[in-house]
Amino acid sequence: MFANLLQLLSGQSQSRAEYDHAFVRDVTVKVREPRNRRLELGLVVGWILIVAKSALMFWVVDRYRVPLNAWWINGPTVMLALLCTYVYLRRR
Repeated sequence: MFANLLQLLSGQSQSRAEYDHAFVRDVTVKVREPRNRRLELGLVVGWILIVAKSALMFWVVDRYRVPLNAWWINGPTVMLALLCTYVYLRRR
């Protein structure tokens, strides 16, 4: 706005090419895929099951003194669940 005012006051005008480039020529709108409520419910149920399984594994390893760290069982499960959730949330 002020640039145009200064041009008007100074008497300098833009060339036709500069004037045409000052405006937006094309606008592209990418429509995001609508949310899939059924898939989101599946993700929530999956996370609930993963938390239950993880708690059970920690309890079993501690209760029966299994010579194994519970994270060897829970770690890959949680990492793959995080990957699946990330892929869903970052979809296009």
